[in-house]
Amino acid sequence: MTFRFPTLRFPYWTELGNVLFAHDGYQMSPAAQFAFRRARRLGSNDPTPFFFEGLAWMRAGDFKKAQILWRLALQKTPADATYRPAIEQRVMLLD
Repeated sequence: MTFRFPTLRFPYWTELGNVLFAHDGYQMSPAAQFAFRRARRLGSNDPTPFFFEGLAWMRAGDFKKAQILWRLALQKTPADATYRPAIEQRVMLLD
């Protein structure tokens, strides 16, 4: 019998990116970047992986990358989402 890893969905990859980022001293390591990239690919229509990768880049000091990712998160956020104003505010602060 062959063991197969379950297919991880984007929330797990997003969380893995967050954990790796924190573990690596709040620096964007290649491993964290890989996890976030994978999350964005699997959840390409969801704002979650874009928002949290942007948050990691902001914490790492790369405000331009954070702004780009938060703008993408905002584009993917439904107009009636309760969290939309929070993303709008973050984008505006980085403008």
